Amino acid sequence: MKGKVSIVSPESLGEDLALVTKGVIKAGNYARAKWGFDRAMHAKGINEGIVTKTDMEVNSLIIDFLQKNFPNDRILTEESYLEGTRVGNSYFIVDPIDGSNHFARGLHDWAIVVARVINRKIDSGVVFAPTVQELYYTKQGKGAYKNGVRMSVSTRELIGVQIGHDVVRYFGRTDIEERAIKLSQMHWVTGSTQLALARLANGQIELAINMGQPIWDFAAGKLMIEEAGGKFTDFNGNTEFDISGRKTNNFVASSSLHHRQGMRIVKGL
Repeated sequence: MKGKVSIVSPESLGEDLALVTKGVIKAGNYARAKWGFDRAMHAKGINEGIVTKTDMEVNSLIIDFLQKNFPNDRILTEESYLEGTRVGNSYFIVDPIDGSNHFARGLHDWAIVVARVINRKIDSGVVFAPTVQELYYTKQGKGAYKNGVRMSVSTRELIGVQIGHDVVRYFGRTDIEERAIKLSQMHWVTGSTQLALARLANGQIELAINMGQPIWDFAAGKLMIEEAGGKFTDFNGNTEFDISGRKTNNFVASSSLHHRQGMRIVKGL
């Protein structure tokens, strides 16, 4: 007979995380009501993806919420980031809808994402996929959770690999994709990078590789994976990333068991 599963709420991890989680859920439910109806989208710029009206509305909702409840924190968001913004010691990183393409097409693979950085370290993060009711949250030193259940990375053989579409589309690294296919049993591209990272932390994916990612596309997921026992490094094995602006990053995310294979895939060894 299996033991009772312990449920850990955001409140038990701290008042600030609980408050941020409530704001993310509220924003997610707003976006959920627009999902499948807001199909008008336009490109933000060369190699910068698309944006919908709902992206901008959710962006405003989250900014207003954070400014009201955390007036001393700065805010970096994908949809209203200004180059050169000074962030200070405590700030939030926001992606109002990670996976806008999927959102606009009525697909499920999108999420609302907020992370908080304190003293240059990712302190907490929330990823909410409202159409499938997946709520992920994490706090530095206190674990990572999906709908209240503590997560841990996979200990299986290398089965599932997620390759970010930018790897091939923008950087032309078809060699990375080819090696990933040969070494794994499943390979796919997802609409939301952060949702893929959260699912990796939950043991549903063994390895994720991406290139050219700004902070709002990985900050929350990075902490979740590390808190779930995994590894998150750049292509040279470094664990420190620039999390203060738009600087783009390449990463290999995995369990400790699969990280060496991930590095072999990106380096062609």
